[in-house]
Amino acid sequence: MSLVPCYRAAHLRPYLDLLRDIGTPLERGLRQARLPTLFAGGADIYLPQLPTMEFLKSMVRREGIDEVPLRALGKLQFSDLSEQFLARASCAPTLKVALESFGDLASVEDPHVEFWISYGETAVKLCMLHHVPLNAQDQYFEDWNELLVMIAIVRAFTEPDWQPTAMAFRSTIMPGRYTAEQFPNTRFLSGQQAVWITVPRELLSLPLRV
Repeated sequence: MSLVPCYRAAHLRPYLDLLRDIGTPLERGLRQARLPTLFAGGADIYLPQLPTMEFLKSMVRREGIDEVPLRALGKLQFSDLSEQFLARASCAPTLKVALESFGDLASVEDPHVEFWISYGETAVKLCMLHHVPLNAQDQYFEDWNELLVMIAIVRAFTEPDWQPTAMAFRSTIMPGRYTAEQFPNTRFLSGQQAVWITVPRELLSLPLRV
């Protein structure tokens, strides 16, 4: 396991797109955080996580944006995930097989993340655990990234507006009004041991839609 928490740059780009859309100057903040201002290596270069968190929090304070993780990462697409996973998922006959492949390759997105499926009688929980200790605010950013990656995978096999019946956060910060508007049929839990969403078992047999 890497000694420095890091992640694929693809997960920062939605934040940068959101900030650019509202006219936020980014280059100075990126330089202060010692992050690259141009991603010459593309989405698959690795960036340090903790400086990224400080950069994002400073931008949020400056712009006064609420629920910024969801506002940014809500645009995260199935196609944003690693080429290794997409190659295997495109050949997967069902959502279940694709999720099992993601379990093998989740560390490509973030070397400190673990993914597994917990099976129940009528539903399953898709679970993720980030093994680097974070404070509540940083954990909230991390939680959303994990949740929306899992949701993007399920939506690729179901519908573009599919929602889980329950969504669990490790952070003790509860989602606000904007989140409730975007997920009106979802129950939220905070302070959990892992991040997870619920998926009906019958959806696991669906083929890839996109």
